[in-house]
Amino acid sequence: MLGSGQTLEWGGPNGEQLSYICNQYGNNPATLNPGNAILHMAARGKVFSKVDDPAIMRVHMMSDDDGNLMSVAGSEHGAFIVTDHNTDGFDVPHSLSRGNAYQPQPQNLAEGETAWGGRAAALTGRSDGKTYNTLNARRAAAANEAAFEADGAQVCTIDPGDLADRVADVRRFYEDKCGMSRREAENTGVYVYINGNGEMCVRPSMVPDEKNPGQMRLIKTPNTKSGTKAGGHAVKIPAKDITRMARAMQAEPGMDNVEFTVSHGTQTADNGKPIGNALHFRSNYVSPTNHHEITMRGTIENSSHGVDEVQARSKVANPDGTMNFEKRRELDSKRAARRRRDAEPYRHPTTTTDAERFWRKLHGSTRNTPGRAELLEGDRFTFRTGSGYDTVFSGDTGRAVGVSISSKQGAAFHAMTIRHGGIMPTEDQISVRKGKARKTKRDIPDVYTVHWADGKVDRFTADGEPYTDDRQFD
Repeated sequence: MLGSGQTLEWGGPNGEQLSYICNQYGNNPATLNPGNAILHMAARGKVFSKVDDPAIMRVHMMSDDDGNLMSVAGSEHGAFIVTDHNTDGFDVPHSLSRGNAYQPQPQNLAEGETAWGGRAAALTGRSDGKTYNTLNARRAAAANEAAFEADGAQVCTIDPGDLADRVADVRRFYEDKCGMSRREAENTGVYVYINGNGEMCVRPSMVPDEKNPGQMRLIKTPNTKSGTKAGGHAVKIPAKDITRMARAMQAEPGMDNVEFTVSHGTQTADNGKPIGNALHFRSNYVSPTNHHEITMRGTIENSSHGVDEVQARSKVANPDGTMNFEKRRELDSKRAARRRRDAEPYRHPTTTTDAERFWRKLHGSTRNTPGRAELLEGDRFTFRTGSGYDTVFSGDTGRAVGVSISSKQGAAFHAMTIRHGGIMPTEDQISVRKGKARKTKRDIPDVYTVHWADGKVDRFTADGEPYTDDRQFD
C-alpha cells in the first residue's frame, strides 16, 4: 500500500520516467472491478517483443458487440478477456492507466485533453499525426471458443487453486528430485492435459536420468488416454505461467470453479493450420461484491498470437472517424434491452433500497443516485437532492413522470417553469398550506401559492399540478 504523498514510478512507452503522486488507500480486492487481479497478471511479460508499455498500461477496456464492458490483457504467454454483462462498455477504448486520453499520465497531454475521466482523445485526423493503439483479442476469443466447442473436447471443471497446487507439487519435485533452484523450477515446463476420464493431469517434463546420475532427461509427451478412453491434447508450459494465473483466478471473488481444456492455441502456419497447443480456460460466475454476471476466458501458451495491436477507434465510428448512426442506434438498443433485464427484479419498488437499484440498473450507471430515495404514493419514487425540486419516477417504467416540490425554494423553481422565465420569486412571495391525511390515510399534497410582483397569483400542489379548490382532492 502506498501512503499519502508517496510516488509511484514506472517507465513510459517511449522510455521516459513517469510518476504519479498517490493518496493513501487500503488495498481491498473486493472493491476492485471483477477480474482486476487476473487482468494485471495476464498483462505481465514482454508482450509481442515490440511493445514496451509497462503491464498496467496493457489492460484495455472497451465495449463488446452487445455494449457490455469488456477488458482485455495480453502478453507473449497468453491473452485474457473479462466481460461484465451488467456494465456499459466504453464507446472509445480505454487504457487502464492512461484512460481515454491514450497518453501517459499525468504529463505531456495534448491541448484540450486530460487523463482518466477527461475528454476522449481525437483518434483520427490529429494535427500531430499521433496514432493511439488498443488490443484486439478476437483471435484469442475464437481459439478459446473453438477449443471448448469442438467435437469430443475434453473439458475439466476444477477450483483454480487446485490446479495451482498441482503445479506447485511438480515444481517441488524439480527442486527436491532434480536439484533445481526455485527459479529454475518455475521456468521449467510442466505437462498439462485432460485424460479420458475428464480429469486434470499435471506431470513433470524433466526427470532424473537414471543412466547418468546428476543429470536430467526430457520425457516424452504423456499418454493422454485412460484405459481405452481417448484423452485430449497435451501442452507443456512453464510452471510459473500456470501458477500465477491460477492464483489470480483463485483470488477473484466468486470464481470457485473454472472450466479447462487443452487444444490448439493461437499460432498458425502460413497455410492457416494451427501450430502448438495451449491451456484454455473459461468461467461464467456472479461477482459476490456487486452481483454482476461475469464471463472470463483466456489462453496460456508458450508463444501467444491471440492479441494484436490495432488502431483505437470508436465503437460507433466510420473509418474516417465520423459518427455511424446505424451502429449508434444498434448499440444503444442493445444496452437499453440489457438494462431493462437487469432492472426487472426491482420494478415496483417497495423499499428505498429497491428504488435505488431500479434506477441504477435502468440507467446503466455506476455513479451514485441523484439523492436520498423516497417512496411516493401511486407506485412512484423520487430522490431528495436538497433543492426542494426533485424529479419523480414511475415504479413501473422508471421514467420521469413528474416533479415533487418540498420547499419554498423548490416552489420558486417550479413557478419559473410556469412563467417561462422572468424574475424568480423570493420566499417571502410564497406561502404554503401543509397537506393532511385523508380518511383513507393517504396524504393530501401541500399547496403552494406564489404572489408575483405584478399582482398575479399561481397556485399548485407539491406534485406541480395546478390547484383550483379542495374538491380536487375528494
